[in-house]
Amino acid sequence: MARACWWIFRAAQDILEQDPTDRLGYMVSSPPGRFVLGNGQLPPPPPGITIEAGEPLIYEAPLAGKPVRVALLEVNYGDADAPQRLRVQVAKSLAVQQRIARELVADILLPLLVLGLLLGLLMYAGITRGLRPLKRLEAQLGDRTGRTLTALPPIELKEAPQEVHSLAAAVNQLLDAVRRSLSQEKRFLNDAAHQLRTPLAGLVSQTELALQETELQAVKQRLVKVHAGALRSAHLVHQLLSLARTEADVSLQPLDIAALAREVAREWTPRAGGRC
Repeated sequence: MARACWWIFRAAQDILEQDPTDRLGYMVSSPPGRFVLGNGQLPPPPPGITIEAGEPLIYEAPLAGKPVRVALLEVNYGDADAPQRLRVQVAKSLAVQQRIARELVADILLPLLVLGLLLGLLMYAGITRGLRPLKRLEAQLGDRTGRTLTALPPIELKEAPQEVHSLAAAVNQLLDAVRRSLSQEKRFLNDAAHQLRTPLAGLVSQTELALQETELQAVKQRLVKVHAGALRSAHLVHQLLSLARTEADVSLQPLDIAALAREVAREWTPRAGGRC
């Protein structure tokens, strides 16, 4: 019987030690802890752990200064009158696991890290190239800082993506609207100054002539003309203010040049005659 058991354990040892790069060991003890066969240096289980028969236990412990993983199994045998217990321990070093971990790091993690860096560089280059049209747009807008709004040329982006073309078109439309608005305001101011110059000049001439009159009736006539000119000026100012509030375009209407010439001649003839 003992010889048969020896052959069984010998076969098990050959199986466990078939990998020369990995350290394996076993120990058989009966009762548990009393060496029978194998490597008597295998570390015992941690203290305070209850071991049940037929329930395997796996723990880690040092062996000859190196970590090992131990699988322990206890079985009952013998007669009911003389029960006995057998403990079998198989220890396997963690060298293979550590080697596999190193190989995983070298074969998988490092290539993934290099690939990640390469992808990061490609993404950075792509984003930089994609933002280049926006940089050119920013540069073109920066060149317009010292110019007047009416002298701003349109933005040109010929080699930019379609999205930037849309942005440039929107900015050009905004600049064009600003230029039109400023042009309308300038034309409005010119028209207002031109429209107010004539009635104000008439008021000045009428007041000067009134100051030169000595008769009360003549003064009253001058004052009537001054009042009429003031009413026309007030009406013109009211129209100009209404136009400015509504921001409407000036509507052109037919004008009787002959009637306007006669009216201006009547207003300026007395002043011209007084200086003769």
